[in-house]
Amino acid sequence: MKSLNVDNLDFFPKNPSELREMLLDLPYCVDVKLPTQFGEHILPKLQNTRLGLLKGAEKEYRDYNEKDSLHVRVYNGYLKAYIDRKNPIYKPFSHFLEDFFVQNLEFFIVFLMFINFLFVMEIL
Repeated sequence: MKSLNVDNLDFFPKNPSELREMLLDLPYCVDVKLPTQFGEHILPKLQNTRLGLLKGAEKEYRDYNEKDSLHVRVYNGYLKAYIDRKNPIYKPFSHFLEDFFVQNLEFFIVFLMFINFLFVMEIL
């Protein structure tokens, strides 16, 4: 997943809806790295969830939208935010097909290569 640092932006979000609108203007699968100071304005209005992979984050939050859902991960010293096409709270299977698979494509490629390697080793 590509990352964009908020220092490159002219607009600083003050609430989850502004952050969501900013992310909707970016290409899909681009996450934005935010300083932790934005968390005090954004995180209280989101739901703390444990549905996704933390990927080294301490916590993760999601908004309540079914489509184009805001997803924020809290790391030590910064936040990362991006848009999920489907919110897994409402549509877990659609989220897996449309968001999780695309965002973790590298993992799946390595996994398939590993399975292929095991299969080839067993045949020989």
